Amino acid sequence: MCQRLLCTAETDRSSRGPHDVACTTSCKGHSRRLSQVTCVAILSFILAGEACALTGPGHRHVTQTATEILRDADPDAWEALSQSRGNCLELPPLIGKSRPPLSQHWDQNLAEEAVLVDGYKDLEFVDVEGGFGSGGRDDPHREEADAFDDEAHYAEHGYNLTAFNHFIDIKKGTGLFDDFDGYSYKRGSARRAQYQRASDAASGYWATLIGKVARVKVDEGLMYWFSDEYVHAPCHSWYRGCSPSVERYSFPTRYQTVREELAARFPVAASIGRTRKGIPYSVFMPVDNIARYWYGRFVATRDPRALGPAMHAIQDASVPHHAAGYSGNWHERYEGDVESSIRSGEQDGSVEGEIKGLLLLWGGTDSSPPTSLRVSDYSKRPAMNWDVDQLVTWVALHGFRHYAETYDHFRQGYRFDADSAEDLRILATAMSVHVLGKAAKEMEAGATATPEGAIR
Repeated sequence: MCQRLLCTAETDRSSRGPHDVACTTSCKGHSRRLSQVTCVAILSFILAGEACALTGPGHRHVTQTATEILRDADPDAWEALSQSRGNCLELPPLIGKSRPPLSQHWDQNLAEEAVLVDGYKDLEFVDVEGGFGSGGRDDPHREEADAFDDEAHYAEHGYNLTAFNHFIDIKKGTGLFDDFDGYSYKRGSARRAQYQRASDAASGYWATLIGKVARVKVDEGLMYWFSDEYVHAPCHSWYRGCSPSVERYSFPTRYQTVREELAARFPVAASIGRTRKGIPYSVFMPVDNIARYWYGRFVATRDPRALGPAMHAIQDASVPHHAAGYSGNWHERYEGDVESSIRSGEQDGSVEGEIKGLLLLWGGTDSSPPTSLRVSDYSKRPAMNWDVDQLVTWVALHGFRHYAETYDHFRQGYRFDADSAEDLRILATAMSVHVLGKAAKEMEAGATATPEGAIR
C-alpha cells in the first residue's frame, strides 16, 4: 500500500485509468494528488461504513424468525432438518476468529452460520507493490530479495473482502457472465449515478474535511484505493487455492472452463492503476451464486450450517443497494436504519400472517420453472421447484424495484422509507422459510448433489 496515491475525481473523467500518469510516494508539487496519510484516512471511513452489508444482528434476527415460522407452518420440514447431522467440511475458515462449538439445535447453528458468512476467509486480493517484470508483480506468498513484496490479504481496514461477492447488479440488466453480474465498478452500475460524496460517509470533523478536499464519491474512492490490486484466482500466477469462493461460485455458460471465465472476470493489476486492470475492472460473483453452491452442499452433506450462506444471500439480495450494485449512495446509513427498526421490535401483528400467506402462494410447482429471470419478472410467482439461485434473484428484483421506484436511485439524497424496508424484510423472511422447506423436502426425497464450481 505504501506506493499508492489517491487521485481526485477529475482524473477519472478522462479516458485514462485513475493512475495512468506517473505516481510517486509524495504529493509535493502535484496539487491533484493526495498524501498517503489522506488516502488511509479516506479509506478508513469509507470501508468502515459504506461497503458493509446487513450486520450480524440483522441476519440472525431474520434467520431465527424464519426457523420459528417454519416450525409452526411446516413441522414436518422442521423435524426433518432437526434430524440432519451432516458435516460440511468445505465451510471456509473465518477471518480473525474460529467457529463456536456446535449447538444441539440445528436452528441455532444455522443462524450463527448466516452471521459468520461476512467473515469467510475465501477471497484474496493481491496488492501489487512494484519491482521488475510481470507488470511489477511477484509471488505474494513469499519474500523475495529482488522485489517490493506484493501483499496478499483477505481484509482491509476491518472490511472483509469476501463481501464483494454479496451484490447482484440488477440495474445493469443482462450480465456478462451470469444472468445478472455481481459488483463491478468499471463494468457495472457502480461507476455511474453515484450521489453520495465520501465526505457524507465520514464521521467526525477531520474525516469530513478530508472527504471534502478529496471530492470523490464513495464507490469511486474505494476503486481508487484498490486500483493496484487484483483478485487472486486460479488463472493467475502463484495461486494456491487462496480464493475458493471464485472457484465455487463460478458456473460457466459462456466459457468452456472455470479458469477461462475467471481470467475474463479478474484482470491482473500493475503497481499503479492502469486501464482494464485490477479490481476496478473486475466483475465479482453475484450473490445468487453463493446460495446455489451452498444449497448444493447441504443436499450433499446434510449439514444445516451449509444453508447459512443461502440465508445470508437471500437477505442481502433484499437490500436495495445490494440489488443495484452500489457500496455507496447511503448504503450503510440505510442498513443502519433497517437494523434500528429490527431492534425496536415494533412490528405489526399481521407480519407473520403475511409471511405464511406468501408461503402458501409459493408452495406449488411451476410447470415451466425459469432458468433465468428478467428485470420485469418480479411479478412472477415463485414455486417449490424453482432453483435456489432463481429464488434469490427474484428477491433481488424486488430489492432493485424499491431502489428505483421508492428511492429514485437516491438522486435527491438519503431518506428512509420504513414501509418499504418492512415489505422487503417480510419478503426476505418468507423466502428464507421457503428455501428451508424446499431443502427439507429435497433431503427427504433423497436428492443428491455434487460439489458445484469445481475447477474444470
